[in-house]
Amino acid sequence: MLIASGSAVHPTCHDFSTPGFGRWILAAVWSGTATMMVGGQSLICPPGSLLLVRAGTPYRVVFAQGGEETWIFFNPPTAWRDLLIWPETAPGVALRVPEHKHDAALRDAVREAHGWWSGSERQRLWLATNALERGLLLAALDLPGASLAGIDPALAALVDWLAHGPPEPLDVAALAKRVGWSTSHFAHMFRSQLGVAPLTWLEARRIEQAKRLLLTTNLAVKAIALATGFRDSQHLVRRFHRLVCCTPGHFRRAGDG
Repeated sequence: MLIASGSAVHPTCHDFSTPGFGRWILAAVWSGTATMMVGGQSLICPPGSLLLVRAGTPYRVVFAQGGEETWIFFNPPTAWRDLLIWPETAPGVALRVPEHKHDAALRDAVREAHGWWSGSERQRLWLATNALERGLLLAALDLPGASLAGIDPALAALVDWLAHGPPEPLDVAALAKRVGWSTSHFAHMFRSQLGVAPLTWLEARRIEQAKRLLLTTNLAVKAIALATGFRDSQHLVRRFHRLVCCTPGHFRRAGDG
């Protein structure tokens, strides 16, 4: 649940560094442009940006020309874990620039949560937590695969089946056979309607499932690899590091805060 919140108008050349907090952070940039340095990368955060930072992630943030931000510290209950699987822009940090449908609603939720937390109502903790949860639920609607509206029914049924994580290794030919299409037609339809190649989509989904299991269970990496359709633990570690920029073990430790 929500632990604390803060808001500040920063002066020119504001520079802040941390070795990592023991809680997750959701932050909104209201004015000014922030530069966030994390894992050897620099993220440019213009006004309207939203940042989700995993617990334990070290970073540095600079407002060269000053600016304003609001941040929420929280310790997510297990039920929130699926809401926190945002595509990471840098190790431990997901950046949303103002382009998603529900960004405005999420910014409003950050402002509301901070407002409740800063108030004097007896139920301020629960009201603030409720606002934060509502914002995260809306943000989850913008994640890839959240809606199958407008997708060919056969393809939508396949995507729904894939989203539940079939453990067996799959290739394009096997997926095409499942919907009764030729391999070339299937690959074309999948890319045109979902915007990505089928195996790229499938691997991304399996990485997200692996993240979920790392954060919510004590399963060994080998067991998680088999449960999510990777050949073995080494295969999972290689693909995980390529897409998430850290190992599964590091991801789990950071999530434990």
